Amino acid sequence: MNARECELVVHDETGTGPAAALVIRVWRDAAGGHAIKARITERPDLDTDDVLTTTVSTPEEVYGEVRHWLERFIASSLPGGLS
Repeated sequence: MNARECELVVHDETGTGPAAALVIRVWRDAAGGHAIKARITERPDLDTDDVLTTTVSTPEEVYGEVRHWLERFIASSLPGGLS
């Protein structure tokens, strides 16, 4: 694995129950200044191979995506899951 590759390694730290992962990679946009890009990679359920990837360009969008991911995880972990 080199610096441009990332491998998600899952360790069972909780013992039981639902688990998810979120990885955020941030870099400066070529436009310069304070511009950024962020790639957000989600594994909403570590028991599956489903991966979702989103690219955003502002800190507010990063915050929003993290909040949305966490709210979905909490909702899906409750009895009855997401409706």
